[in-house]
Amino acid sequence: MLYRTFAIVTVLGAPLLVIAAQSFVPQHGAPEPQPPSVQPTGAPAPVPAPTPPIVNADTPPVAVADPSTFSQPLAGAGQPMLAPGTGLPDAAAPPATGGATPAVATQDAAGAPNVQ
Repeated sequence: MLYRTFAIVTVLGAPLLVIAAQSFVPQHGAPEPQPPSVQPTGAPAPVPAPTPPIVNADTPPVAVADPSTFSQPLAGAGQPMLAPGTGLPDAAAPPATGGATPAVATQDAAGAPNVQ
């Protein structure tokens, strides 16, 4: 019931709140008309010529790839990134001990809350 009342008040009150806020906030939609300013009748400013691209002499030009190779898969795309002998150890990890460390295993569990 409280949720329904809140929903009704929100649906009816939100538009009223927006209308009240719009009366206090200045409108930026239409600029105020200003008197026409006097424009000088001189020659227009010259348009600067476009500058050529900067080429660094230290870097070699970029080779453009052949467009027919864009849809081809990468070499070795189906292979795993790491495999034994290429960064992974050859032996498997030792089996887990159930999460108990030796310090925890030697404690008396009589006062533990989950002991049966």
